[in-house]
Amino acid sequence: MPRARKQAIGLVTAPTRMKAVCYLRVSSDEQARSGLGIEAQRSRCLAMATVKGWPEPREFLDDGISGTKGASERPGLQALLRAVDERRVDVVVVNSLDRLGRRTRLVLDLVDELGRAGVNLVSCKESLDTTTPQGQFVLTMFAALAQLERDLIAQRTSAALVELDRRGGRAGRLPFGYLRVADGEMV
Repeated sequence: MPRARKQAIGLVTAPTRMKAVCYLRVSSDEQARSGLGIEAQRSRCLAMATVKGWPEPREFLDDGISGTKGASERPGLQALLRAVDERRVDVVVVNSLDRLGRRTRLVLDLVDELGRAGVNLVSCKESLDTTTPQGQFVLTMFAALAQLERDLIAQRTSAALVELDRRGGRAGRLPFGYLRVADGEMV
């Protein structure tokens, strides 16, 4: 009799297949046009799903949209969050946390929203277990580093434009109808 009971329990607890999705994002129109950034992310996310034994994940994509923008400004992220709300997602796979967002608060809020819905987050680049206090701490640090990287890029770009202007170069866009000629003058 005990043997039959074990078999019945085994049938009841058979594992279900995870409903995994991938979220892919590139910031610039150039990256979006080339497709290289998206393809690299897609390859890594699909490989992670394969390693985990999950069916091929559905993709949510934001092409040429900054990671500093919230969900309301990213159609792919909006669609992903709707699928989460409709309980059609068990796990979200991202290539790295900075694909999810480039602001610490944005990433933490998104991860919190996923967690409240019972959805796990898997990052291919950073090994995270967001169900533990240590995992939450590491997540916070990685999110802060993503924001720092973005802020440093903005600072360097601004400084380079100021230096270009100081040296007599022309930073910024030309007025409509003007062309820049070899010596830097506008005509």
